[in-house]
Amino acid sequence: MGAARLTLADSGGVQEESTVLGVRCLTLRTTTERPVTIAEGANRLVELYDAAGIVGAVNAVLAALVAGADAVVSAGGSMNREAAVLGTPARRRGPRPCERLLAVARR
Repeated sequence: MGAARLTLADSGGVQEESTVLGVRCLTLRTTTERPVTIAEGANRLVELYDAAGIVGAVNAVLAALVAGADAVVSAGGSMNREAAVLGTPARRRGPRPCERLLAVARR
């Protein structure tokens, strides 16, 4: 889990662990017995049966991660070099990350 950027869970233990590791968590529930994870900003509650809400929350977290990465781009293009090492595009163009998930959920 430490290498993750985002977790989706309904487990209180996962909520706590992701908070400690600095990994964003979307809890697929309407309540939590771990409110400190929300207060710390590491966790957000999302209704389990709201596919559009889940996709929106995932997109928001991913967009924030990309925005944070874009903020460190230097004139020398270091982000592009780092992205090449990681084998990922520096900037994503095209459909939002979870549009495929939303399409599946609508079926």
